[in-house]
Amino acid sequence: MAKLTLDRFTNTRLRFDNPIAINFDVEFKNLTLMCGANGVGKTFLNKMTWATMFIANAFLLQKEHNAPVLSDKFTDIDLVQFVLDTTFSDQDFNGDVKFYNIEPILGTPEEFIDFTIVDGKVTDLEYDFQELESASNPVYLSAQTRQFSAIESYTSIKDLMRISHLTCFEDIEKLTGHFPLYDIFAMELLIGKFPAISEVLKQLAGASPDLSDELPNITEMFVEKGKVYGTIDGNKTRISNLGAGHQALLIMFIGAI
Repeated sequence: MAKLTLDRFTNTRLRFDNPIAINFDVEFKNLTLMCGANGVGKTFLNKMTWATMFIANAFLLQKEHNAPVLSDKFTDIDLVQFVLDTTFSDQDFNGDVKFYNIEPILGTPEEFIDFTIVDGKVTDLEYDFQELESASNPVYLSAQTRQFSAIESYTSIKDLMRISHLTCFEDIEKLTGHFPLYDIFAMELLIGKFPAISEVLKQLAGASPDLSDELPNITEMFVEKGKVYGTIDGNKTRISNLGAGHQALLIMFIGAI
């Protein structure tokens, strides 16, 4: 989890007794690696980090533009509730979440967002941001987004719903009936970068020639009738026909660059 994706917050404190007992105090470094047995809360921390950064950026954008980011029917607590409910399944949590930025000289919290959840309902919310500029939102690539067949399922459902672009809250709300919120935004990000695939592969070749040599020479990538195709060595090829490892590697670098 690179600090560049969390450039507004340096620390988080999580206290939960449901769905699992969690007592986390994390300081985000340039690279933060989470290690532990299954069930200790690694995925929970990843999802909560994504959700909280999404919420923080939504509040910042609302202040900057003096307009709602998702729905004009939402209070601040409604927005937090919607993001949590569409990020976690069976969201009946009990606990406290705080993300904050430590002032480097005094060592005191400078900016923060802090909320409490009781039986799945957000009951208390406080936040304070010194700057209005929004931070980069983390990209959470779940297991459901690591193959191009998942992106094809997403685009097919969008086609069935007659959604071409996410232009309103109602479209997002419809899609959350089929996908968690983080998958929707991750797949939209990936699809939006398909036209730049040649640049992605060029940067990959510069950063890691060995990995680059493992991938086919894709000069363009596009969605056609719900399927993801690429031009490989001059031939139109369905990307989901590549090996699972090649697909996961492509998606990881498309999402990161």
